[in-house]
Amino acid sequence: MNILIKGGRIIDPANSIDDTQDLFISGGQIVALTSLLGTALNFTKIVVFGASPLLTIELLIIGLIIGLIAAPGAYIGRWILKSTSVRAHTLLVEGIMGAGAAFFFWQAFTG
Repeated sequence: MNILIKGGRIIDPANSIDDTQDLFISGGQIVALTSLLGTALNFTKIVVFGASPLLTIELLIIGLIIGLIAAPGAYIGRWILKSTSVRAHTLLVEGIMGAGAAFFFWQAFTG
């Protein structure tokens, strides 16, 4: 069963989120639609870094390209949540985290 609640209040103390957003509940799992939060965060970054000489037009263009490429990831993530069990999803996330940790250790010790 899928439920979409428009304009729900999202409170996530671990990530310092207290905002009004759309909320998507899929198979008993809650997925916050972060489009509003992402837009506000990116706007803040542009304002803050725009006042700095560190943000060049090249970096801005690269950031926009990465954002456009990453946008479909929300839909892919939603599809993964719908089509996998909680156990399989947990194993997938833990496997990715373990692979990332192994990569960082490998980089640290091999140079």
